[in-house]
Amino acid sequence: GNALPVGFRIFIKSKMNPSQLHAITASASEYGDGGFTLIKGPPGTGKSSTLVSILNALHLRQYQEYYSAIEKIVTGSDASTYLEELAALNRAAEVKPRILVCAPSNAGIDNVVMKIMADRFVDGHGAKYSPSIVRVGAGITNPKIKSIALKEQVDSIIAQGADVGKLENIIATGRQTLKRYQTEIHKLRVRIQAIIECCPYEISSDWEIRIDEANFESSGRIVFVNHKSKTTTYDIPPKVRPNGLETPCILQKMPHYVSLLKSLTKYVERHNNESSNLEKYIILQNAANAKMDAKGSSSYSDESVSSLLETHVLNSTHIVLTTLGSAGGRAVESANKFKVVVIDEAAQSAEPSTLVALGLGSSHA
Repeated sequence: GNALPVGFRIFIKSKMNPSQLHAITASASEYGDGGFTLIKGPPGTGKSSTLVSILNALHLRQYQEYYSAIEKIVTGSDASTYLEELAALNRAAEVKPRILVCAPSNAGIDNVVMKIMADRFVDGHGAKYSPSIVRVGAGITNPKIKSIALKEQVDSIIAQGADVGKLENIIATGRQTLKRYQTEIHKLRVRIQAIIECCPYEISSDWEIRIDEANFESSGRIVFVNHKSKTTTYDIPPKVRPNGLETPCILQKMPHYVSLLKSLTKYVERHNNESSNLEKYIILQNAANAKMDAKGSSSYSDESVSSLLETHVLNSTHIVLTTLGSAGGRAVESANKFKVVVIDEAAQSAEPSTLVALGLGSSHA
């Protein structure tokens, strides 16, 4: 369970009994290696609460992989061009969480959705957050779930794109926002690279490396702050003294480096979300243009536009929830594969339908 963040571990320890804790850590620690975890217990033993905590743990684990992918890209020493950098950061978006949750009945899957919506997830600092979820399929048993239904989300996008002028404005604003994020990402990446490359050797942990923000744009200057002697210099400090006389500084733990990386991750996430958002409206714009050009004989039928948007929503959502029957439908089948597949009430499911859902896991692609 050590792979899970401290805030989350403290939270589940206060809420769960030892067997629930074991189920959560076992499910979240070995996923993706081709194995599976089976959790069983009589009614009323807290399986639903355990399931939500398992999804929470998986979500956090996969988010950590996403952040690590971003850090790897920005700290990579290869001097890539601006466009290569953006392409790499877009690829990091593919590492984002992908979880499929199924149950044999509509009532069963809606219970899971309602529990996630009511309890929400807990992040690495112990704060609550609402994960990105979508419910696929007809037969929703609770009106409160309608807002996260796939059909509702697609209909809402199509309604926003009904006005061509409004659609053009949304796309133009989206492109400006992307440009702004790209500028910020580039500025932050240059600063992180400057900190990484400023010292040709290890220096003592008495020193902290900072960006000289007042002059960095013109000079690219780095400031070295010595907390022991309370001094500041632009000159590279001496090498760390060997044989345990001094401990070397750990770059990745320096406050300025950590805060720059945090800001960068935030902007990359915003950029990837905005980029994904923009793609939906571009699908609508392409369809509208094709219809105007073809005067009605376009290959873009309303049905094909809905299908494209369905696939897009499913690919950009972290947790997809559906019945085992709908898991074999076109919408889920045509979406990207999932890192983890979770089946609730598996003992009440027909084996063939369970296999359809399991086949949507990326290790079975």
